[in-house]
Amino acid sequence: MGPVCSILLEQPLSDRQIAELDGYLMHIGTDVNRSDGKQSWDFYPMIEIIIPGSAPDNLCTFSLSTWAGLIDDWGAEEQPEEAILQQLEQAIGFRPHGHIMFYSGCNGQQYHLLLGYIAIALLEKFGGYINFCGDVMKRKQDLIYEGQLLDIWYETTPGNQYYYQIADLQFLKAFIKQDNFRMIK
Repeated sequence: MGPVCSILLEQPLSDRQIAELDGYLMHIGTDVNRSDGKQSWDFYPMIEIIIPGSAPDNLCTFSLSTWAGLIDDWGAEEQPEEAILQQLEQAIGFRPHGHIMFYSGCNGQQYHLLLGYIAIALLEKFGGYINFCGDVMKRKQDLIYEGQLLDIWYETTPGNQYYYQIADLQFLKAFIKQDNFRMIK
């Protein structure tokens, strides 16, 4: 499996926005398959459309899904802890009630870039913050970027804490320009 991320939205996507998302995926992908009755898609991204000037390479499946509610990663039925919701609300000004989760089935450099550029397009269309689902700045602490990069702490087991990072669109646009850009795998 390759890189993964999600977009945290203040509100769930509306029917109009779901149709817009569907149209966007049809524009950038081939063999777009939407699960019946669900807000879930599998597709092969066309790198030459997403990153102009790139050589065609349509061999890797990407998956994307959306869901509504204060729901933890991957649409689990568990509610996130109040402490996490309070951190998010304080950091970004809202508790996310809408989510777009997507990932690449492959792990090459171009798939990290594709995921990053798709995230930029979705943030531009729908707003929100990107959830890197981990520490995106690992081994890059000396780099300085524009925009917001925020740590969200949570308890993994009693007494043990970890964090994941979220960022705004401005940060992602600056971060993706770095040599050897990588998302979280």
